[in-house]
Amino acid sequence: MLYFGFDPSLTCTGMCLVEDDGKYIKSSRISTTNNRWLPNRIYYIFNEMEKTISELKSNYPDIKVSLELPIKKLYNDDLLIMVKTCLWLNLVKYRIPFVCFSPTHIQNYMKESGPQFNYSSKSTGTCKLSKLFLEREGVSNLYTGIKKVKKLQKDESDAFMVARLGVRFWKFHDMWHSGSPDTATSFTEKELEMFGSKTVKKSNKKVRVLRGIIHNKGLEYFTFDD
Repeated sequence: MLYFGFDPSLTCTGMCLVEDDGKYIKSSRISTTNNRWLPNRIYYIFNEMEKTISELKSNYPDIKVSLELPIKKLYNDDLLIMVKTCLWLNLVKYRIPFVCFSPTHIQNYMKESGPQFNYSSKSTGTCKLSKLFLEREGVSNLYTGIKKVKKLQKDESDAFMVARLGVRFWKFHDMWHSGSPDTATSFTEKELEMFGSKTVKKSNKKVRVLRGIIHNKGLEYFTFDD
């Protein structure tokens, strides 16, 4: 089983393919410039994404996808339109299962990865963390040939992190629906909270259960097994 991650943007969308254990396979980008007319940019991105997703479905029929979904208050409406029209429609068209992560999901995942990733404050960006993560994994310089070296760009390294978190979610999804809760021990507490549920006790002694991604099929993740 292979997994694919998208870090969408109007300027540069990062894409990355990883193995079942989260190891890097390959990555690429879809880039546009600000001086192009917005409808033309969206049209170009849509076509490029369709090519990518079509090839994924053809080469890896069981592929599962994850993407970072921008938050409206942090990004402009144009970016949200691009994500929904260019990415979602193509994934639905080819019936590829996909899950949507917020930037907070990605940051929490990297924060929990440990102090070796130098996560010290909210000002530490996803890009720096993912690049450092790649260096720790030993894949910041990737041998594409005998002596040819490839360096990942910012958006590709971000997509790599999105893909890795996607691996964790889809494994949790399979565990959840297989009815084997004993395997939940292979997930961290933070992953169980993000994917499953979290119990919160308020000051007035009331208990509230925050439902994670697995409870939001059709909103945060989509499968086409019906």
